[in-house]
Amino acid sequence: FSGQTTCAAKDGALMAAIADQALAIPPSATHVVVSVGGNNAISAVNLLKEPVASAEEALLRLHKFAREFEAELEQTIQNLITVVGTGKSVIVCSIYNPCFRPFNVTTVTQETSNLCVALLHDACVRVATRFGLPVIDWRRVCTRREDFANPIEPSSAGGQKMAEAIASVIEK
Repeated sequence: FSGQTTCAAKDGALMAAIADQALAIPPSATHVVVSVGGNNAISAVNLLKEPVASAEEALLRLHKFAREFEAELEQTIQNLITVVGTGKSVIVCSIYNPCFRPFNVTTVTQETSNLCVALLHDACVRVATRFGLPVIDWRRVCTRREDFANPIEPSSAGGQKMAEAIASVIEK
């Protein structure tokens, strides 16, 4: 892939920030890549730390969170498509699993986090397919300890793998 890239993303931003970030997309852009939901997923994990009367109540809380996430994502993607206009390909990137074990994170389990990511990933896929957009599954890209600089951020090696995955989709 040879071309120019513009990064409009802001570290730590939630999905709601995409509307402002989209304003930085240059008119000459041919592709728009949106990676969404990782910071939102932290809220889903935090839900599981709250006391509940039963396992069913915990699952219902997660289900409600995932439904609300999906509705917000659908509106966000619709707005993004409207802002960038026709003639630009939009690619949706889902959420990667964090890398808690190798970094000795003990405040939340890897399994709990992976479950929350899976729920939100499914929402990303459903929304993207409704709009006929390709999806890159970051969980299949960032798979090794070396792909992470810390428990929740990709390393330069992980970033390289992500760039290659995006280039592969653009070249198709």
